[in-house]
Amino acid sequence: MSAVRARRTAASAIVAAAIAGSAIGGAATAQAAAPSPVSSVTAVAAGVGTAPTRTYRADVDGDGRADQVTVASTRNHQLRVTVRTATKRTASILIDQSDFGTAVPDTPYYGAADFDGVRGQELFIFYGFGAHTPWFKMLTWRDGRLFATRDPYSGEPSWAPDAAYGYGTGYTLSGKGANKKLVVTQATHVLNGDGYRGTDTTYAWSTAKNRWLKKSTRAVRFSDERSMRHFGWHAPGLKAMPWM
Repeated sequence: MSAVRARRTAASAIVAAAIAGSAIGGAATAQAAAPSPVSSVTAVAAGVGTAPTRTYRADVDGDGRADQVTVASTRNHQLRVTVRTATKRTASILIDQSDFGTAVPDTPYYGAADFDGVRGQELFIFYGFGAHTPWFKMLTWRDGRLFATRDPYSGEPSWAPDAAYGYGTGYTLSGKGANKKLVVTQATHVLNGDGYRGTDTTYAWSTAKNRWLKKSTRAVRFSDERSMRHFGWHAPGLKAMPWM
């Protein structure tokens, strides 16, 4: 079991136990063409989804027109995300929620944002949560298919912003068009003190390589009061965290 999967499984078990005891506030499992930051999502486990089918609008293919996005639960504890473009092209992808047990959101669609350096909005699907960590798939349209992009910091086809007292993770986007920069913040709380210490890792979008390239890492320190300027999502169109 990978470290990331182990973290998800342990965290979802904590949430599931807490919920049980008391209230807490053409289908594509497609393969990405190399070189690409994207990866297919597969569904493998038993269970039944709970999220109702909902439809949204976003310019996924980047032609300047709104496309239809449908998110629906299927059998076997999966989500199916389907895009039907304004030109009637259709693609869908399955997202496995089995690691999270009952710790899955009722409304998985989180929003759309022009995140990478390729035309078209990425779709953000909030597909599970741990004790305090929401897990996302960031879906992108490439050549008529949907793929899950990889977090450049972890290398995983999932993204996990966090804002706990003990530690946090943030993604801060800047720039326009192909000139995008992404800063990934990882920081832990100062033991017996105020504030957080960690790193900011900066990536620049490479059109030639179709992925984020690491440029630099620097040490950072910030106060408790300023922590949410660093943790969570910081990109146009997205809330920093689901509960904000």
